[in-house]
Amino acid sequence: MSFQNQSHWVRVLFYAMLAIAMSMIACEAWAADDNKVTIVLCNAITFFQGGVGKSIAIIIIISIAIMMFLGKITWGVAIAVAVGMGLMFGAESVVKFASGDDTSVCTNVKGESVSLEGTTSGN
Repeated sequence: MSFQNQSHWVRVLFYAMLAIAMSMIACEAWAADDNKVTIVLCNAITFFQGGVGKSIAIIIIISIAIMMFLGKITWGVAIAVAVGMGLMFGAESVVKFASGDDTSVCTNVKGESVSLEGTTSGN
Protein backbone atom coordinates (compact mmCIF):
# COMPACT_ATOMS: atom_id res chain seq x y z
CA MET A 1 0.00 0.00 0.00
CA SER A 2 1.50 3.31 -1.04
CA PHE A 3 1.41 6.48 1.02
CA GLN A 4 -0.72 8.21 -1.62
CA ASN A 5 -3.53 5.64 -1.33
CA GLN A 6 -4.02 6.12 2.39
CA SER A 7 -6.89 8.18 3.68
CA HIS A 8 -6.60 11.88 4.46
CA TRP A 9 -6.90 11.35 8.21
CA VAL A 10 -4.06 8.85 8.28
CA ARG A 11 -1.83 11.47 6.66
CA VAL A 12 -3.00 14.12 9.14
CA LEU A 13 -2.26 11.76 12.04
CA PHE A 14 1.14 10.93 10.53
CA TYR A 15 2.10 14.60 10.29
CA ALA A 16 0.84 15.28 13.81
CA MET A 17 2.92 12.43 15.21
CA LEU A 18 5.91 13.61 13.15
CA ALA A 19 5.55 17.10 14.64
CA ILE A 20 5.37 15.65 18.16
CA ALA A 21 8.45 13.50 17.52
CA MET A 22 10.36 16.47 16.16
CA SER A 23 9.37 18.48 19.22
CA MET A 24 10.66 15.75 21.50
CA ILE A 25 13.94 15.56 19.57
CA ALA A 26 14.28 19.33 19.84
CA CYS A 27 13.57 19.06 23.57
CA GLU A 28 16.57 16.76 23.94
CA ALA A 29 18.70 19.30 22.09
CA TRP A 30 17.53 22.08 24.39
CA ALA A 31 18.44 20.01 27.42
CA ALA A 32 22.09 20.30 26.40
CA ASP A 33 24.31 23.25 27.27
CA ASP A 34 23.10 26.67 26.16
CA ASN A 35 24.66 27.60 22.85
CA LYS A 36 23.83 29.87 19.92
CA VAL A 37 21.62 27.28 18.20
CA THR A 38 19.56 26.79 21.34
CA ILE A 39 19.20 30.52 21.81
CA VAL A 40 18.09 31.05 18.20
CA LEU A 41 15.57 28.18 18.37
CA CYS A 42 14.15 29.46 21.65
CA ASN A 43 13.83 32.95 20.18
CA ALA A 44 12.02 31.49 17.15
CA ILE A 45 9.61 29.63 19.43
CA THR A 46 9.00 32.77 21.47
CA PHE A 47 8.47 34.74 18.24
CA PHE A 48 5.91 32.31 16.79
CA GLN A 49 4.09 31.66 20.06
CA GLY A 50 4.03 35.34 20.99
CA GLY A 51 2.24 38.28 19.48
CA VAL A 52 3.33 37.61 15.89
CA GLY A 53 2.09 34.02 15.97
CA LYS A 54 -1.21 35.03 17.54
CA SER A 55 -1.68 37.74 14.90
CA ILE A 56 -1.05 35.21 12.14
CA ALA A 57 -3.50 32.82 13.81
CA ILE A 58 -6.18 35.53 13.88
CA ILE A 59 -5.68 36.18 10.16
CA ILE A 60 -5.91 32.44 9.46
CA ILE A 61 -9.11 32.10 11.52
CA ILE A 62 -10.73 35.03 9.71
CA SER A 63 -9.67 33.59 6.34
CA ILE A 64 -11.03 30.15 7.20
CA ALA A 65 -14.32 31.67 8.38
CA ILE A 66 -14.73 33.65 5.15
CA MET A 67 -13.87 30.61 3.01
CA MET A 68 -16.34 28.44 4.96
CA PHE A 69 -19.03 31.11 4.55
CA LEU A 70 -18.41 31.13 0.79
CA GLY A 71 -18.33 27.32 0.64
CA LYS A 72 -14.74 27.11 -0.59
CA ILE A 73 -13.47 24.67 2.07
CA THR A 74 -14.92 21.76 4.01
CA TRP A 75 -15.31 21.21 7.73
CA GLY A 76 -12.44 18.72 7.60
CA VAL A 77 -10.01 21.37 6.41
CA ALA A 78 -11.22 23.80 9.08
CA ILE A 79 -10.79 21.15 11.78
CA ALA A 80 -7.30 20.28 10.48
CA VAL A 81 -6.31 23.96 10.62
CA ALA A 82 -7.70 24.23 14.16
CA VAL A 83 -5.76 21.14 15.28
CA GLY A 84 -2.60 22.50 13.65
CA MET A 85 -2.93 25.83 15.44
CA GLY A 86 -3.63 24.01 18.69
CA LEU A 87 -0.45 22.00 18.25
CA MET A 88 1.54 25.11 17.40
CA PHE A 89 0.45 27.01 20.50
CA GLY A 90 0.27 23.94 22.75
CA ALA A 91 3.55 22.33 21.68
CA GLU A 92 5.38 23.35 24.84
CA SER A 93 2.65 21.80 27.01
CA VAL A 94 2.74 18.59 24.96
CA VAL A 95 6.53 18.38 25.31
CA LYS A 96 6.30 19.05 29.06
CA PHE A 97 3.68 16.30 29.41
CA ALA A 98 5.64 13.81 27.29
CA SER A 99 8.94 14.47 29.05
CA GLY A 100 7.45 14.61 32.54
CA ASP A 101 9.27 17.87 33.23
CA ASP A 102 7.61 20.99 34.64
CA THR A 103 10.30 23.47 33.67
CA SER A 104 10.11 25.60 30.55
CA VAL A 105 12.16 24.36 27.62
CA CYS A 106 13.59 27.78 26.82
CA THR A 107 14.98 28.72 30.21
CA ASN A 108 18.40 28.13 31.63
CA VAL A 109 19.22 26.37 34.89
CA LYS A 110 18.54 29.53 36.94
CA GLY A 111 15.02 29.80 35.49
CA GLU A 112 15.84 32.89 33.45
CA SER A 113 14.74 33.42 29.86
CA VAL A 114 17.42 32.92 27.24
CA SER A 115 18.15 35.83 24.90
CA LEU A 116 20.10 36.01 21.63
CA GLU A 117 22.95 38.08 23.05
CA GLY A 118 23.73 35.39 25.59
CA THR A 119 22.44 37.49 28.46
CA THR A 120 19.49 36.43 30.53
CA SER A 121 16.46 38.19 31.81
CA GLY A 122 14.44 37.15 34.83
CA ASN A 123 10.87 35.89 34.53
